[in-house]
Amino acid sequence: MEPAQGRASEGPQLTGAPAAVPQGRIAPGRRLRRYFLTGLLVLLPGAISAFVLWRIFVALDGLLGRFFEMLLGYRVPGAGFFALVLLILGIGAAAHNIIGKRLIHGVEDLVIRIPFVRWIYRTTKEVSSAVLEEKSTSFRKVVLVEFPYRGVHSIGFQTSDAPSEVSAVVGKAVFPVFVPTAPNPMSGYVVLYAEDEIVPLPMSVDDGLRFVISAGALAGRGPAPSDRE
Repeated sequence: MEPAQGRASEGPQLTGAPAAVPQGRIAPGRRLRRYFLTGLLVLLPGAISAFVLWRIFVALDGLLGRFFEMLLGYRVPGAGFFALVLLILGIGAAAHNIIGKRLIHGVEDLVIRIPFVRWIYRTTKEVSSAVLEEKSTSFRKVVLVEFPYRGVHSIGFQTSDAPSEVSAVVGKAVFPVFVPTAPNPMSGYVVLYAEDEIVPLPMSVDDGLRFVISAGALAGRGPAPSDRE
C-alpha cells in the first residue's frame, strides 16, 4: 500500500491558478479592447463629420423647404437645400456683371441707411469678406504670446498690421493678435502686443487651428492625411 501512496503523491497537482499566457501573445480580452478602440478611431471622424453635414443640410433645407411644401402640398426632401444653393449661385453670378453689381449696391445703400441694421450689416460683411474671400489674409500667421498673464503662453493668430490709431496712443507699434478658446476657435480674445512680445511659430494657420480644436492633442503630429496628399 505504501508504494501506491508514493506514486499517487508523485502525480500532477491540480490547482485553481489560471494558465499563464505565453510570452508574446495578447490575451483575448485585451485584443478585443484594442480592436474596439481601433474601430472607434476609424469610425468617429466619419460619423461626426456626417452628423454635422446632415444637421447643416437639414437646417438649410428648412429655410426654403416650407415654401415648396406650401406650394406643392407635400414635402420634397432636399428641395429647399438645392433651391438655396441655386439662389446663392445666382446671386454670386449676378454680382459679377454690371447690372447685378448696380442692383446689389442699390440694396446696400438702402440697408446702410437704417441706423442699427447698418452696423450689423457692415460688421457681418467685413467678417464674411475676411473669412470667405479666396485671397483672405484674416489669419496671417501663427504666433506665441504671453496670455492671459505673464509667464503663461498661448497660441494666437496675428490678424493685421499695427492700427495707426492705437499705436499713436500707446506710443509704439502694436499688433492685434486673436487668441482663440479651445476647442471652439470661433470665440476668443483680441489682444494688442508690441512686436517684441510676439514670437512667430513655424507652423501653418491650418496646423494652428488643428492644435486649438484638438486642445493640443494633435501637437507635433504633422499635417492630416488629406493635407499631405
